[in-house]
Amino acid sequence: MNQFIEAICLVLIALTGLLYLYNLSTRRWDAFSWRNLFLLGFLHFYLLGTIFTAGSTYWSDRYMASSHAWMLLAILIPVTFFLFLASASIGAKLRSLTKLIPPANFPISATGVLTIIVVCVLGAGAALVIQSGYLALIAYQLKGGLATTAVGLATYYLLARKFNPFSWLVFFSTLAAAGFVAMVGGSGRRALLGVFIAVPWIWYFTDLRYRSVAGTIVKIGAVGFAAVVALAIYTGFRQEGRMAGTGVSAGLRAQQVVEAVKSPQIERSQFELMLYTDTATNTLYILDTYPSGFDYQPFQGLMFILANPIPRSIWPDKPEALGVTLMDAMGTSANLGPGIIGHGWSEGGAIGVVLYAIFFGLLMGVVDQSLRDRAWNPYYLAVMGAGLGNVIALPRGDTPLFLLQIVASIVASFGVVYAVGIPFRALFAAGPPLPIPDAPPPGTEEYDDEYDWYDEQEPDPDDADLAHDRADSAA
Repeated sequence: MNQFIEAICLVLIALTGLLYLYNLSTRRWDAFSWRNLFLLGFLHFYLLGTIFTAGSTYWSDRYMASSHAWMLLAILIPVTFFLFLASASIGAKLRSLTKLIPPANFPISATGVLTIIVVCVLGAGAALVIQSGYLALIAYQLKGGLATTAVGLATYYLLARKFNPFSWLVFFSTLAAAGFVAMVGGSGRRALLGVFIAVPWIWYFTDLRYRSVAGTIVKIGAVGFAAVVALAIYTGFRQEGRMAGTGVSAGLRAQQVVEAVKSPQIERSQFELMLYTDTATNTLYILDTYPSGFDYQPFQGLMFILANPIPRSIWPDKPEALGVTLMDAMGTSANLGPGIIGHGWSEGGAIGVVLYAIFFGLLMGVVDQSLRDRAWNPYYLAVMGAGLGNVIALPRGDTPLFLLQIVASIVASFGVVYAVGIPFRALFAAGPPLPIPDAPPPGTEEYDDEYDWYDEQEPDPDDADLAHDRADSAA
């Protein structure tokens, strides 16, 4: 059985790699997209995770699954994979749904970009000042998204004025501030991962998507390698000094960062902690114990999302995250990721898994279509990239929690853009315009020929509106 499921995972890894290359070469789908980042997370947490779990005893001290659970997982992994891809293709055709996302159509100028960078950094930094209470909890949840948005816009500013020393100062100072804010408080890596991903995210949409395949792979690969090394170093000290309820203080984290810069240390165990994920083990436990040991919990994820903003002091018995329930059931204090398959199975067996795959596939397709339509707008790109660390982590779970954090990050970043952009639109328009990347504007025949995502698409009258929006923002 182990060799059988390992073979399935290896085939899906190969297919994922071929899909990335196909996207880069044909440009039928943006290679750097929500869908593909989700697939990257699925590859890491499920495909590689299952191979390592099946071929070693790394997590055997936590749980040893039955052959029945292994067989179910061998079936559910490819079912989830292909249903997700098919649903994403359908979601990309639902262009009417992209209109539900605010366009963030403001004049693209140095004044506008720099102003929003400053406000986002200050907003993210508020989490370091607000120490306790419900407001502190909200600030903590939003700081990563605001920091990531700031880095995205700083990257755009650098790409637009790459020969200006001031733009490099803006970029590195923003990256340093955002990275530090992302590390303070908790010990998770998703916020810091999102900050790093913001750089190639903006770089891809504003430049690399129009370049050669080899050049794109090398440049994104270089940034990715640097991010992995930085995350590995952070993994070595991220848990140190953590206190219940308050996390890691800014002062202690600053001291740790200084020490890491002076003498960076990377050990094999740090890479192992990043590589040997427990998602497959946790999913197998769920497959073995639902519904035999625990009743299915239909719509538990939705109920958790709706109840999450309500303080537990008001609703003591509000729904717990599945990761917390699983942690108690498996008798560990570790932060467990049930996996997207585990979430679906715990809510409704095979039907739940199918519904999760379809929902997230449709969501990724709609978002990626909106990104294709507004790839010229740095405000929109930066905001929609605010939760990318959690997009990659969605397959690991806690999936409803990560989805909630993605939405919260995007809403908060949109809030900053609109709160600043509406009253200061005239100031944005009066500022020095930033060069728009040399790409065919949406609505033109050249653009549709190069970046159409499906073979047959009915003409959309909104294409003309998108071209008008781009011209208006550049004015």
